[in-house]
Amino acid sequence: MVTFENGEGPDSVLDGFTIQGGLATSGGGILCDSSSPTISNCTISGNMADGGGGIYCAQSSPIITNCTISDNWVSWQGGGIRCDGSPALITNCTISGNMANGGGGGIDCYGYPPTVTNCTISGNSASWGGGIYLNGSSPSMTNCIINGNTADDGGGVYCNNSSPPITNCTITSNSATQNGGGIYCGGNSPPGVFNIVNSILWGDTVGGSVNEIYLDGTTSIHITYSDIEEGWEGTGNIDADPLFVGGGDYHLTASSPCIDTGTSVGAPPDDIDGDARPQGSGYDMGSDEYAYLTISTDKSLYFTDNTMKVSLQTRVEIPPIVADVYIRIVLPGGAPTYYYPAWSTTPTPVVSSWTVTDWGPAVFFSHTFSGIEPGGEYTWQAALTEPGTYNIIGEISFAPFTFSP
Repeated sequence: MVTFENGEGPDSVLDGFTIQGGLATSGGGILCDSSSPTISNCTISGNMADGGGGIYCAQSSPIITNCTISDNWVSWQGGGIRCDGSPALITNCTISGNMANGGGGGIDCYGYPPTVTNCTISGNSASWGGGIYLNGSSPSMTNCIINGNTADDGGGVYCNNSSPPITNCTITSNSATQNGGGIYCGGNSPPGVFNIVNSILWGDTVGGSVNEIYLDGTTSIHITYSDIEEGWEGTGNIDADPLFVGGGDYHLTASSPCIDTGTSVGAPPDDIDGDARPQGSGYDMGSDEYAYLTISTDKSLYFTDNTMKVSLQTRVEIPPIVADVYIRIVLPGGAPTYYYPAWSTTPTPVVSSWTVTDWGPAVFFSHTFSGIEPGGEYTWQAALTEPGTYNIIGEISFAPFTFSP
């Protein structure tokens, strides 16, 4: 067990350590008592305590970044992290598989609110708030994925007298046995303060039935520009399958209705992966800003004995993907457009269902000019599309070239 209790500040750094097997009353792995150290790149796993199985923060403001906090256990509050009157800064952390007999399998907050950004909070369990339990605390939560957590009430998030601003978060596949598969709101959380914006709540259940948000009758919640399964009143809200990649991957796919349908108001400058927002014509809902396929500049087009040769290499945001490959040419004068290899005006893929990996192998195409083609400036383009469709997910143009028959 590591203890900070002498007023340590952010210059006291714990970096790159694995802390496991600890046993304590408070803070099985790390205890911050009236101290504010920096804890980075650490693995905090398999610890036990009454409160704060992984980390316990008491009247402290630690910076906790790039850490994995997993498989810790408490007999009461805060399986992964407990913040007691502690405005901690928690960023880029994975908090998973933790358990609390009381509240907050992943994170438990009381009093001064922490800030939780770019975190994945998954597979935690508790009686209240499988992912996060808030009691008189309203932490800012931005670009977070809260998924696969379980509880009696509030599978994803439990709010008691709390009104956290939730922005660009993905809350999905959480479950509760009683109320609030996604979010439970109780204890007179102040109306008009509890704001959810640009977020996705989908696939959260109670007893196997969809139950995204539960209000206990004394609270209200303000939701805008969000995708809520079974709907929710509010400006810009939708009720449509977000079309995640799937298999536990909560990135958006190209056809997601959450792309470009969020709002710029209050949106963060980037997403959970560090991709800039926005990528398209508008801001996306959820933790992921869909990054359109990038086709690298590692390409070439050259001639040998009137033979045009193309080398194309690709890079994708989330390898691998499967795509069809098209090569098209715009003849001199700007029309018509033909598609290789059939030289038809009907789009025909050169390669179908090509598995594209991160900086995957180059593909090569060639065409020998027969002399009947018109002379002038040609423009060549390559495009990747969704398999079996002409829905373009990435394209690039080669520099124009001149052919003289």
